[in-house]
Parts: sequence; C-alpha cells; structure tokens
Amino acid sequence: MKLFSLIFCLWSVAACRPPEAPETLDELASFLFAHTWDDDESYLQPGIENLMVWLDANFDQTSEGYEVTNITPEAVESVAGEDRALEGLIGAAVGYDIAYPLADVVDVMLFEDPMEVYPGDYEFYEREFLTDTECFKERTCMHLENQIHLAANYPLGIVGESHTQMQNHWVETEAGMAYVHRNWTRWEPDISVDWLIIRQQYYMAVTLPKKDGTTRRLAAMWLDAEILNAGIPDAMALSMTIDTMASTGDKVAAYLAQSE
Repeated sequence: MKLFSLIFCLWSVAACRPPEAPETLDELASFLFAHTWDDDESYLQPGIENLMVWLDANFDQTSEGYEVTNITPEAVESVAGEDRALEGLIGAAVGYDIAYPLADVVDVMLFEDPMEVYPGDYEFYEREFLTDTECFKERTCMHLENQIHLAANYPLGIVGESHTQMQNHWVETEAGMAYVHRNWTRWEPDISVDWLIIRQQYYMAVTLPKKDGTTRRLAAMWLDAEILNAGIPDAMALSMTIDTMASTGDKVAAYLAQSE
C-alpha cells in the first residue's frame, strides 16, 4: 500500500508539472507560433516569459535582424489549410521598441487603417474579422481571428498580392498582459515579376509590456522564396523580410505621435 501511494504521488507530481518551454530564440520562435492559438496557456505563457528573459540579454542582436532556423513541422501542423512543405524556408527575426503603451500599439496594428498606419506599403489592404472584436478590445475574450487580402509594395517595384489567415491572443504574464499573433499565407501569393517566386510565408510576433510603460516587440518570419536568373543575390528575399519587419515599429510610433 505504501509503495502504491509513493508511486501515485510521484506520478501526480510529474503529471502536474508545468510544461517546459525552450529558452533560445531559434526554438522559441517555432514554439510560440505553434501555441499561439491554444486555449490552454500553460505552454504559451512560459514561452513568452522565456522570450522576455532572452530579449533582456540579447535585444541588441535582434535590432539589425537575426537569422532563425527553419520553422518546425509541429508548428506548421498547428495551422489549417492546404498541404505545406518545409523545404526552402528561410527565417529571420527582428526586435524593436515602441515608446508607447502596449494597448495603444495593439489597437493601432490590429484595428486602425493600415493604409494610413503604413503609408506607401500597400496598394490595398482588406481585413475581415471572423470573431468578436469588442470583447477582444476589452480583454473579456482572449482570442481573435481574421483574414487579410492585401497587395504589398516591395523594393524594386515588386507588388505581392496575398491572402492570409491571422490569429491573435492576449496572454497574462508576470510582467503584465502580452499580445501574440501569427499569420500564414492561405495559398501561394501572386508576385508582379516573373523572376521572383514566393510560395509560402509564416509570421509570428510577440508584443510585450516594458517596466517603463512602453512596448517591446519580437517578430519572426519564415519565407519560401526563389529568385530566378535575375542577377540578384538569393539573400535579397531575407533582407527584404528583415527590412519590412524592422520598419513596422517606426511607422506605428509615427502614427501614434500624429494622433496625440
């Protein structure tokens, strides 16, 4: 009887132990993408808190762009849609601060008109919310899903038209409320030049509260792109990805500044 009780106690401790989250950015990026839409936050919360620790020690490395390893099969399996291959994906992450409160930053990025927030970045941007926006704004519901149809302007006069699925999640952490979201292309984007192919894209970003009341963000993107005989380095697609992500913070800050 005592042996049975001891075994049961040991089993109970193991079963109730909080899930372990990775501690490096390479692993965290895929981990957070995979768990963004979870109802159970026992994975997402420690993952976000580990990201905060990693950023405190390594933030300067991310400001110029940080190459990350390929997204994991488990992360890709967590999204719906057509069959998805992982071969050929390149990944990058960028960190930046925005000198405004997190709630203001999220409101601008999620609900304001992107044509005004990011002037010149899009030919058009159409957004359809699939779940209740008001409860998400009030934080009485933690999840929000939407679809986006846009045409983005890239360097060299390239225009890329895409349809994406986006999922958003408020998460309570020891530092306060954080916001995490992910999106992915529902099918292959339409690119305006025949020498560039973009087959798939996955994106994840975490928006974090700072102690001074401002906001820190880490964004990661994985892209399956190919440049065909154009005399342009293959690294251009990665560079374009990094530049696009890095410019977001400045444009959101500028929009908030002119709204004051």
